[in-house]
Amino acid sequence: MYLSEIRLRGSAFDYCMTFDCCMTAVSPSKSSALHYQYESITTTKTPEQIFFTSKETSFMHFHPRWASCGLFLAVLIPLSGSSPVKSQGPVVEAQKVQVPDGWELVWNDEFNGKQLDFSKWEIEVNAFGGGNQELQIYTDREKNVRVEDGLLVLEAWRERTGIAGTERDYSSGRIRSKRRGEWKYGRFETRAKLPIGQGIWPAFWMLPSDEKYGTWAASGEIDILEFKGQETDTLWGTLHFGGAWPRNKFQGKTQKFEGTDFTKDFHVYGVEWEEGEVRWLLDGKVWNVQKEWTSENGEYPAPFNQPFHLVFNLAIGGGFVGEVAPSTEFPAKFLVDWVRVYQKK
Repeated sequence: MYLSEIRLRGSAFDYCMTFDCCMTAVSPSKSSALHYQYESITTTKTPEQIFFTSKETSFMHFHPRWASCGLFLAVLIPLSGSSPVKSQGPVVEAQKVQVPDGWELVWNDEFNGKQLDFSKWEIEVNAFGGGNQELQIYTDREKNVRVEDGLLVLEAWRERTGIAGTERDYSSGRIRSKRRGEWKYGRFETRAKLPIGQGIWPAFWMLPSDEKYGTWAASGEIDILEFKGQETDTLWGTLHFGGAWPRNKFQGKTQKFEGTDFTKDFHVYGVEWEEGEVRWLLDGKVWNVQKEWTSENGEYPAPFNQPFHLVFNLAIGGGFVGEVAPSTEFPAKFLVDWVRVYQKK
């Protein structure tokens, strides 16, 4: 067992003891200690870093090069922002953020670093097609997912790419905040510029971190932003609910914004989610409100009464957008300036 001091600005935890696959964090302001069991391990491109995700939605940062010296330096960061899920530690660059009236900033990423912040995001790698007959394979390569010039870049390429024996004609990127950022209710916004082209499908959305009411879509899905690259003035905002597929249901709105081309400039896309109501926002103005949904396995407002996490992805093809046109230009870039999560004061 090893003891080391944690120095994390804004954290309530000052010391930790590390042993086997468990960690106990001792809080100086409380007589009790918190115990965490690891659920998964995420490695980064930096060999000095390994991130451990716990079942209690806590996060550990470990430098293995010091293990041979008998010293483990660990950082415990409480994840998630709303009751009953704990806050996620220090908010980066909060002093630069204009917070909407009546809200407080609880989590954000301004993408100002040199690489993706793995304490907040996981890169997903798969070729499942999202259940929508999509054509891309999601990779963790920098050409598909990176932070560059203050932006998150999800970039799709027309290229034959394979992973674990599965090949696709397109490669792209997808990230999520599962076990790193998850909230029940709040205001969720991103500033982004969308890609153009027939068959291009960028999305900013939310999924439940635990399938409390069953598999998709019984436990819900909140589509904050969906966009077809061939319809550059139109947005989709949708809720998915009901029962597990094929008994799933959905409800939402498609809105055409005359004179606006979402591929030309950055805009702020978001939702305000509270008990019994979800409101969609474009540049701070409400354009869609949903109050009615059902659940086969819970009472209203189920399934939208549990913690959800954030997802960004850039899909190619599939039932929603149709086939990719030969004229569609690649690479296609989904550019994200920032993402911010607020909760009511």
